[in-house]
Amino acid sequence: MGLSGVVGGRAATLTSNILSGRNALDDYWNPLSMGRDAAPAILGTLAFGNLLNLATKGNRNYFTDFLPRPRIIDYDETRLLAAGSQTTHNLKQVKWFRGKSNTERGDVAEQYIAELTGGDTNVPGESVGQFYGLRHHDVRVRKIDLETRFEVKNYLPKRGTLLNEVPIEPFNPIDNRLRGLRFQAVKDYVWMRSGRLTGNPRYVRWEFVGAPPSDGLAEWLRRLKIDFNHRR
Repeated sequence: MGLSGVVGGRAATLTSNILSGRNALDDYWNPLSMGRDAAPAILGTLAFGNLLNLATKGNRNYFTDFLPRPRIIDYDETRLLAAGSQTTHNLKQVKWFRGKSNTERGDVAEQYIAELTGGDTNVPGESVGQFYGLRHHDVRVRKIDLETRFEVKNYLPKRGTLLNEVPIEPFNPIDNRLRGLRFQAVKDYVWMRSGRLTGNPRYVRWEFVGAPPSDGLAEWLRRLKIDFNHRR
């Protein structure tokens, strides 16, 4: 409010100087003059707010109500955890589990997240729309007020002596189509958005149990407003 008063006052000073033939910047940066401009806006807002609060029996702060509000995340971490959260394997065992294939590593991680959250891994594919096809999530948690899904990645933390990470596919310059993890994340964004539009809140979180996401993948998830978690 004070800033708007200063901006308006400075514009008036600049116009007055030009019309009177004086130097355009005369008195323009004078702190006392700026204070005089700001005072009416601040005092006016204070008086207006107090009178409106008295009339409505409210308690709003009209100095801060214009500020943008933070994004509201419609989930509560405690609601995603099952009572006791007992797991067949501990986190270290899941991270370094090799098994006979990458599929087996993924299955163990999905079981781990399902046991932590009280969810299940028997998740049928769900249509995201004609263009996007089906989305197959790894774990779902059934809640009355929130549909929750998890995408689980369990890449080995190291390859030899080098730290590993979950990569993201580059754009194909020939057809510019989204593939792999990029397309998975876009499907999640569309799935959550369609839930909001129909009044059915939906939430997806990506769980990285072994290796963390690469910088490129992490940035892609942030752009799509998808939460992710690297379990350490």
